[in-house]
Order: sequence, then C-alpha cells, then structure tokens
Amino acid sequence: MPVGLIGMEACVGAHHLSRQLLALGHDVRLIPAQFVKPFRKSHRNDCRDAEALAEALAEAGQRPTMRFVPTKTVEQLDRQALHRVRSRLVSQRTGVINQIRAFLLERGAPGPAIPAAGPAGHSRPADGRAHAPHDAND
Repeated sequence: MPVGLIGMEACVGAHHLSRQLLALGHDVRLIPAQFVKPFRKSHRNDCRDAEALAEALAEAGQRPTMRFVPTKTVEQLDRQALHRVRSRLVSQRTGVINQIRAFLLERGAPGPAIPAAGPAGHSRPADGRAHAPHDAND
C-alpha cells in the first residue's frame, strides 16, 4: 500500500490504529470529534462519518491553525487509565463514606468527627476550614 495521509476521528481505538499506521510510514492525523461534527450532513453512519472526516482533513490543509490530537504512546495511555481509575475510586470511596454517615445519622449515632489535622499536617481551625501551617519566620 502506498504511503499517504490518513485522517481519523480521535476516539477509543484511534491511538492504537494510529501507532500501527505510523509504523508503516503513513502520515496520520487524529481530528477531535468537535472539529468533525460541523462537516456531518445528517445522522451518523459510517459513510457520512468518512465523508465528514475527508472534508475536515481537506479543510485542515487550508487552515494551518487547525489542531490535531497527538498520538499517545502506550505508556501515556496506561498513565491516563491509572488516573481515571484512581479518580473513580476516590469518588466511590467518598460516596460510600457519605452513605455510611447517613446510615449512622438515621440511627441517631454520631458520625466520625473531623480530624484535628488535615493532609500534610495542616491544622484545622474550629470552623473546620483547612489552612496552611504558619511559617516559623513570620
């Protein structure tokens, strides 16, 4: 297959395909979906998506300021996945803690008190707001 310019909508599997096509010597451009959408003429299907991508890629050739999504490495995708999973776990943990506190309050049991020290040794004033520790030079 001759080497050429390939445009794809930046989506779930686009980075994997992009890396494979780059290894074959092609010039791959990942276009954000928000830049492809104005070129779509009607409801989505494969044919209309391909036509919209071709038009967006042709327009990109005339507009040098058009932004593309850089192809992510496997390491970058792994790091992004870890961040997303961690964020979800923190969110779920917070939800479970709030749910347990609500169950305790329904039974009349007091919930856990706010700890005296916050993260990294920051003390909490009586109103519960965190503030940075005082510098010894102040």
